[in-house]
Amino acid sequence: LPSTTEDQIPDGTAPVTTPTLTNPIPPSSTDPVVFANLTTRDDPDHTPYHTCYDFTFTDQTSPTTSPLVRDCRQLMDNIQEGGLWSVEGMGSGPSHQHQLAQYGTCAFGVEKDGSGGDLWYYVGNQDIGHIIYQAIKQFGLDRVSAYGYMKCNAYKKAPRVKWGIYHTK
Repeated sequence: LPSTTEDQIPDGTAPVTTPTLTNPIPPSSTDPVVFANLTTRDDPDHTPYHTCYDFTFTDQTSPTTSPLVRDCRQLMDNIQEGGLWSVEGMGSGPSHQHQLAQYGTCAFGVEKDGSGGDLWYYVGNQDIGHIIYQAIKQFGLDRVSAYGYMKCNAYKKAPRVKWGIYHTK
């Protein structure tokens, strides 16, 4: 497991734990559960993780089709105890999007943006919570939907990652 250091979320709202990734090993491609969606949650000790930075936010809230704010808040509560997702970033675009968490009408997903950076990258529960919190604060009333970009820790080079908060299917 990665070692950790204390850090601050960029807006200074709370101290967070940032993993220092040392020789991470991607999940086995022979594991059918992992291979099916090419993402896995690596947090047997339920440690809170903050692995991404340089967040941007773009509103795409619709008054009728966006997720309910109350569901997105519950999603934040559900993952606050800990979580570290290892994500395979081969390719980009909607067909390479990975949904990491959902509750009710609210889903959170990521996809690698372009070819720069490592193939595997990491997203922490505190990153997801920070993004959802900021999106609600900036754009949400009863509903919220947004996307943006961030850099996420990887073994050698942090890739640019597109994130999204969207309605579950």
